[in-house]
Amino acid sequence: MGKKKKPANFDIEKHTIFLGVYGSHAYGTSTPESDVDLRGILIQPKRLLMSPFEEEFEQHEEKPEKDDADVVIYELKKFVGLAVRANPSIFDLLYLPEDCIRTLTPFAEMLLDIRDAFLSIRAQETYIGYAVSQLQRIKRHRGWLLDPPKKKPERSDFGLTDKQVDFDALKKAQQKVRDLGGDPMKVFGPEMDAERRYQTALKHWQSYQQWARSRNPARKELEARWGYDTKHAMHLIRLLRMGWELVTTGQVNVRRPDAEELLAIRTQGIWAYERLEEYLEEMTAKVDSFTGSPLPAVPDIKRIEERTIEIMERFWAHNGS
Repeated sequence: MGKKKKPANFDIEKHTIFLGVYGSHAYGTSTPESDVDLRGILIQPKRLLMSPFEEEFEQHEEKPEKDDADVVIYELKKFVGLAVRANPSIFDLLYLPEDCIRTLTPFAEMLLDIRDAFLSIRAQETYIGYAVSQLQRIKRHRGWLLDPPKKKPERSDFGLTDKQVDFDALKKAQQKVRDLGGDPMKVFGPEMDAERRYQTALKHWQSYQQWARSRNPARKELEARWGYDTKHAMHLIRLLRMGWELVTTGQVNVRRPDAEELLAIRTQGIWAYERLEEYLEEMTAKVDSFTGSPLPAVPDIKRIEERTIEIMERFWAHNGS
């Protein structure tokens, strides 16, 4: 077996080319209690790309302790890969308001100069997709809030013995039944179905327990007051509107003109839960049926690739690594 590669080890600050305040402060929806989230871009040392003994680097993370910022700094190649796939969070960084930028090197300016090259009609799917995932999370948590699981599921609740079904052995047994001309579903079907239902219920219980343990106290209070997670609701609506703006105008509007309404949705629960579902359906239909977008079908890959390579080469020449 080959020797395991060493984890990347280098000066993160020296290699960071861009850093900015991300999230509610950028959107204009922050409150005095809002955390400061920092996101950025770095260029890994050239040796990590060349060395067979060190791991290539993807991102740096610092999880906050009390009063510390949550920090995520993407390696340039990973950042570019996410951007060409129209990742909404990455677009937020490309179009971050100037007053949120903390570090802007000439290398980052070279990237921002071609930021429009990343835009494409792929955003039609990604912004809607992110909004759908937000609603799914809201719906799941609302279900737990209104009707929490009463107890951990037991195998006996599903008519199962204490011994878990060995699906590999079961498949072999099924094949033997087929070879003998029988129907394996008549022999094993009920047990397989019961096992699957049990595993699904157990996973649901475990997810609920993890959610209950890790809930943010302020978020918990909002959910109790309004009956659903209004912070997720705010982001759902923001994503739908930003997606619509991007697809119809070609513009990424990070600093929200509707910030006051979004903040009221989060802090005052001015939208009923049912309105969220209606709005998602309404906006999805609008975005899907829209024609005549100024966005190209795909990003300008050639331009992006050439600029990314140029940035890395200049950075390494300047920094000696």
